[in-house]
Amino acid sequence: MRSLLMLVSVLSLVACEQEVDETDALADVPGCSSEDCVQEGDHTFMVDGLARDVQVWMPEETRGAPVLFVWHHLGGSPEELFTVMPLNTAVDDGFVVVAADSRRLPSSEWDLQTEPSNNPDVALFDAALGSLIEDHGVDAERVYATGFSAGGLFTTFLTMHRADVLAATAPFSGGAPAWSYVTPASDIPVMVTWGGPTDTYGGFDFDDASRNLINELASDGHPVLSCEHSLGHWVPPGATERTLGFFQTHAKSGTVAEFDACERLP
Repeated sequence: MRSLLMLVSVLSLVACEQEVDETDALADVPGCSSEDCVQEGDHTFMVDGLARDVQVWMPEETRGAPVLFVWHHLGGSPEELFTVMPLNTAVDDGFVVVAADSRRLPSSEWDLQTEPSNNPDVALFDAALGSLIEDHGVDAERVYATGFSAGGLFTTFLTMHRADVLAATAPFSGGAPAWSYVTPASDIPVMVTWGGPTDTYGGFDFDDASRNLINELASDGHPVLSCEHSLGHWVPPGATERTLGFFQTHAKSGTVAEFDACERLP
């Protein structure tokens, strides 16, 4: 009887140790459930008390994964943009993909006027990236942004104001008029894609804005790929593949790749 009690005690101790070990192991698994933490799927993400709707695709392993932020067009949504530019499929290549809904600002969709320190949309980017790094262990050296039209303009805004954390960006029909350009704080490769002289919408000249952005970035010494597709205000064929190919060859310490039909500027 005494031997049986000793055996039960030993088994209980082993089970207890295993439970502790499993708990410790779970503590190392990326993930979270609070409202100020980015999660997989469609959910509300709280940023400074403001509820933001975001869609997130995560690969099976998020530790060391690259991150792609996608910004939609004026009056649109992530779903609409993905029908012509399915960047959410980048999850199949190991990317974490984040696509937020805008606050529906009437003229610009995303906030292009407010200084970054007080800008709710920049705060969304900062908070989402912070959560992905802290809670999911993504690769902070491989963070990218792209978008079309209003989303291209916000991608440009982040290019100018968040070059310290972005490895590369790819604005589509975005750009920066001369009066709005700000020199990025650090080197950043940028692929600028637009539709040529007919790329206008709502009275805004995306052709002029894109060309000015290219000239300003090149003058400041940033590596630029200039991609004019001459299709007007639209997304060209192969945009998804070209964008992902561009991002996959760039990290904060990476180099600029060569691309067909794109002119590389020094």
